[in-house]
Amino acid sequence: MARDYYEILGLSKSASDSEIKSSYRKLAMKYHPDRNPGDKKAEEKFKEISESYEILKDPQKKAAYDQYGHAAFSQGGGGSPGGGFSGFGTGGFSDIFEDMFGMGSDQEEDLICWSDYDMIYLFLLSKLFLVTKSKFP
Repeated sequence: MARDYYEILGLSKSASDSEIKSSYRKLAMKYHPDRNPGDKKAEEKFKEISESYEILKDPQKKAAYDQYGHAAFSQGGGGSPGGGFSGFGTGGFSDIFEDMFGMGSDQEEDLICWSDYDMIYLFLLSKLFLVTKSKFP
């Protein structure tokens, strides 16, 4: 049975975002593999801490976890979010450093909806074509 993510980070379920981040930073620094070379227990603890933080730092994942527990992320037979260990997910160590040192940006603000740009491009291209066609029959 998987341990409770709040318990792993030493927090109560009512912990604030800043408390979650602070606890993660402290524990990640303590159990980081670079600070504990060759220590498999520290490495496993670090992975567990990172997985917990990946869920609890995201408001949507946190809400799903609060409501359904680990079942919110299992796909027909258990597992962690994304089908495997997510502590080193798509961002790897860069996410850890961004979280620790505040170098990250709000991903929601950085998202680009390419379909909107495509529509604008097509609209402008069609206008250009019509103007060009009318001037040069």
